[in-house]
Amino acid sequence: MPNTRFFAFDLLATLVAVVRFDGNIIFANSELEDALGTSQRLLMGEDLSDFLTDPAVLLNALKGVVDNEVGALRFDAWLKRNNRDVLPVHVIVSQTGDPNELVVELLPIEQQSRQEREERLLDQSQANKELIRNLAHEIKNPLGGIRGLRRTAQCAGGCGSPSHRQTRRLGPRRPAARPARFLCPTPSPRLRTTQPAGR
Repeated sequence: MPNTRFFAFDLLATLVAVVRFDGNIIFANSELEDALGTSQRLLMGEDLSDFLTDPAVLLNALKGVVDNEVGALRFDAWLKRNNRDVLPVHVIVSQTGDPNELVVELLPIEQQSRQEREERLLDQSQANKELIRNLAHEIKNPLGGIRGLRRTAQCAGGCGSPSHRQTRRLGPRRPAARPARFLCPTPSPRLRTTQPAGR
């Protein structure tokens, strides 16, 4: 009779087994049953390491977790299945409240890769939003100073309309096409005003 304490594992979409320190299966969730092509009743008492192409890796991981060398261990392995190709899995062995019981989670590699890819995309999206927010602030502030410099340059000849030469040097009034140019610490020679000849 399967242990009812572990029925919550049947709700997971990953392959989960609860094993003793020697690898004998106490509980296998329905996803693991489907992957192995064997019923839970037949899996009870079987050695989970026998279902891996390299049993020693799982047994060493179980020993390491039981001896409290680590709280959890991860490694990649190949799961043998009845009348089907072997399945590449990422194995996570972790402790439970009972020192005689360990949880072994097997994530199919394509599922693990998809989860990592989605997490990376989410992190990248957050970083991009932060960068855009910072850039918007940095671009907005210098543009205010540039507008002020333009007004100052226009008023240099007595606050009237700028001379033809000044207008030609400043160029037509339009939004900046390349904001990075305005972040440069050196002053632009285009902003120099000229005095009319003969003064």
